[in-house]
Amino acid sequence: MKTLAIISQKGGCGKSTLAIHLAVCAVKDGLTVALFDIDHKQESSYEWFLTRGKSNELIVLQALANQLPELLKQGKNGGIDLCIIDTAPHTDEPMTAAAAVADFVLVPTKPYTLELRAIPKTLEALRLVKTPHSIVINEAPLGHQADRARAVLEEQGYPVLNTVIGDRVAFKHAIADGLAVHEYEPEGKAVEELTELFEEIKQEMRFYGNTANHKTIDRRKRA
Repeated sequence: MKTLAIISQKGGCGKSTLAIHLAVCAVKDGLTVALFDIDHKQESSYEWFLTRGKSNELIVLQALANQLPELLKQGKNGGIDLCIIDTAPHTDEPMTAAAAVADFVLVPTKPYTLELRAIPKTLEALRLVKTPHSIVINEAPLGHQADRARAVLEEQGYPVLNTVIGDRVAFKHAIADGLAVHEYEPEGKAVEELTELFEEIKQEMRFYGNTANHKTIDRRKRA
């Protein structure tokens, strides 16, 4: 079992949208997935799951950061292949706790000045726990804004994944209906980009196989 945390000090950078869609990518890849939503102010991932309905391959739970070690233990014993942690936009104790139990941390950022200025604080917190991490440029508009953001980040020596996720209205429509873009617009560019991103993340985590036996963790472990 592998664990992916999605973390950023800046709010509104698309953490929950990525958490949801990477979970669906993993399910499409034949994996059994648990998504833990520890953002108690927004609960975007959990609200999406309530709209979507139950699934044998995807579990979404509300959780407290201090519950994560026990939930991950249950997941490993219960045959979960991939756990994804959707965090709140702060560099505080819950974020550090999520990073500490993860195999890899994904740091999403929009390609604009205010969002890029928040990156150093996020990465400084991650260095304290020494978890491998990379930035993904998210919600990028058409044009060269993503290229300019990448140049700024790489000039500072920050790790940036190759895949860029575009700013696409399909994400908003799909999530509103409890869907992923895989179902809303299966032949769209968003699915192509997400698939590329998921493959990059699997390489970063050295995660190559499907060990799913389709058991589940205790659904009563909720905040």
